[in-house]
Amino acid sequence: MAELKRVWRYRPKTKSSTVAIAYWNGKYALARDCMEIVEGGELKARICGDNESSDVSVYKGTFLFGNYDGNVYMVSEEGKLLQKFHVGLPKSIAVTMLADGFVTCGEECALYDVNGNRIWNIKVGYVANGPAYWQGYLFVPDHGKKVSILLKDTGMLMMDLPVGSPVYDVATCDKMLAIAARGKVALLDISDMGRIKDIWIKSGIEKPWNVAFSPDCNYVAFSDAKRGKLRVYSRRGNLIAKESFRSPPWGVGWGEELVVGLEDGTVEAYELKAS
Repeated sequence: MAELKRVWRYRPKTKSSTVAIAYWNGKYALARDCMEIVEGGELKARICGDNESSDVSVYKGTFLFGNYDGNVYMVSEEGKLLQKFHVGLPKSIAVTMLADGFVTCGEECALYDVNGNRIWNIKVGYVANGPAYWQGYLFVPDHGKKVSILLKDTGMLMMDLPVGSPVYDVATCDKMLAIAARGKVALLDISDMGRIKDIWIKSGIEKPWNVAFSPDCNYVAFSDAKRGKLRVYSRRGNLIAKESFRSPPWGVGWGEELVVGLEDGTVEAYELKAS
């Protein structure tokens, strides 16, 4: 089994949970009480909305933060507020930044262009983390025990993937879909959208709130906010590494390091070292 070696730790002044993390160009954006950008364990920028931040996503240097105040915030990698759009609650909770706009979800999902003009809107179940995107499709993690697959351009529902338990988060990488659901996690082959296939399914992870692929897509990490653990699997399904925390882990992001956000606000960065 590989070793997770901690390389830095960020201790914010407030103890709000770090519930989501996004990476770009050496910087990690943190969704917590405020919107923060950290580099090498040092705080670079902090922007506060009218309520707590709920999610964060990135596309080529533009971070998009969700917030419980009904707004979403576009922030540059330097930490400058670029745009603020009111989309309303609960639709401002879960967000995904795209090349030509952004998606927000709560009990509905909507696509907006980069100027905040709504293109479509669709009713879904409760969504806590932003959809994953791959080749024209959006994969929506639904607490209604499914992953809903939408056409990105129109919002049309293509199919529902039954999961059997509430889905917290999803991620895509190299024709694979990772699913984090209550009590289990899974990796699926989505190279042929007409024949989606299971690669592997693992049980025993009670509350995998976040999932993140390594940059090379060879590994996938899941937090377990119920059991206080982080688990890393290979794309073949082997358990590569695991770590226990004194405070429950929620947010996970993977860039130059594997970064974990804890319930007490602490953020820890790890390198994956081969044994």
